Formats: sequence, C-alpha cells, structure tokens
Amino acid sequence: MAEAIRELTVERGLHPRDFAMCAFGGAGPLHAAFVAEELEIERIIVPAGAGSFSAWGMLQGDLRHDLVSTYYRRFDAARDDIGAVLDELRRRVTERVREDGADLSRLRYEASASMRYVGQEYSLLVPIAGNVIDESLLETFHDAYQGRYGHAQRDGPVEFVALRVAGVVSFDRVGVSQTEPPSGMATPIGEANVVLDGALRLTPVYARDTIGETVNGPGIVIEDSTTILVPAEWSIRSIDGSHLLMERSPV
Repeated sequence: MAEAIRELTVERGLHPRDFAMCAFGGAGPLHAAFVAEELEIERIIVPAGAGSFSAWGMLQGDLRHDLVSTYYRRFDAARDDIGAVLDELRRRVTERVREDGADLSRLRYEASASMRYVGQEYSLLVPIAGNVIDESLLETFHDAYQGRYGHAQRDGPVEFVALRVAGVVSFDRVGVSQTEPPSGMATPIGEANVVLDGALRLTPVYARDTIGETVNGPGIVIEDSTTILVPAEWSIRSIDGSHLLMERSPV
C-alpha cells in the first residue's frame, strides 16, 4: 500500500508527510497507522461512515459523460480546426445527456487537451480555459509539466495528442447530518488481546460514538462498518463533521 502511495506522490515531486491520509472502507482504518508510519504521515482522517464512504461518494457524484477525439497536431498548427472538433464533441455530449433525461439547462462543458513535448510518449491533460486556444494554454501545459516532473522545456515544441469534452450535470445534494461529539473521556466497552510490535497486549476497545476528547493508544475503536486500530504512538479524537482524527505523537 505504501508503494502505491509513493507512486502518486514521491515520484511526482511530492512528499507524503506534507499530507494527511484519509482512511476509509471496512479495512482501511485497521492498517492506516502502519502505512502512515512508513510514509512519515502524522495525521489520519477517518470519515464518518467510513465503511460506506465509497458508496456515499458515488451517490454524491454528478452525471458526467466524457468524450475524446484523437487529435495529433503541433500546437502552432492546430488553431484553425480545433474549434470544430470541440464543437462536435459538445454536440455528442449533449445528445448523451439528453438520452439520460437530464435537465439540459444545468449542463456545463469542460474542455481539455492531452498535450506533450514533441518526441515524448506520455502526455498531460490540460484544461482549456474558456475554450480558447492561445499562449495561456501553452503556459498552462508548461506549468503542469513543471509541477509533475520538476522541470519544463518552455522553448520546446509542444503537440496535441487528443481533445476531450466532459458534459457535467450537477444535482442538488442533501446535507449530511452532523452530531455534536460527546464530551468527556471515552470509557472502554471491553478489552481484546492484540499483537502489537510482536508482543501480545491486552488492549482497550471503544465504541466510535463515544470518542470525543483525545484518547491515547493503544486502542481499538469499533463501529458497524469498520474497525480502527490506534497504535501506542498514536491518539484519536473527534473533529467537526463527526469525523475522527488520528495523530502521531512526536518522537
């Protein structure tokens, strides 16, 4: 798990320790602290309803259709016909949304282009602001390349690989109900034998809805859909939104 996170961060010039980890799912909070330690991450957020977090997120999503058209052109030779390609993609996206029965008055378009330096294999997806192809788009690509790889060839030739248009319809969302965190220190509801650092330890078990003020590990926090393991070097407390925050103690 740690290696997968490194591929998304360290290899792109980012260090995991600059971020907090979001641990969700039925098993994510069980392993989160150990993965975080390996990556030098010191803060973990366990969202409310962690076990159903992915399903909840899907229900909060917009209606979206994405269409792409291959478009191999040098940047300096692409401005004559690119508008016609984007218009055709918008027309096709609109038909897809109409077939879904969505309200077309709420439809918005998001245009982007896959771009790269001439001679390279991999491309970056760059938003086309205002659907305008000009020098600002070229600068956006250079900036994106700089952010991803740590350098850019601002005087190098650039080419398009593909054009994309997304049609997005946003829906009204019902807010998530929030409850005030309990006051006072949580009281264990039981104990369990757990192997931590190679040794068997009798570890207190807490119910999630009793976690308010900071509880120091080791401990186990249980709820209907997931289990949270808090090692000895970590603590856990409730924060806004009925979420939980785990923090690693300074070494």
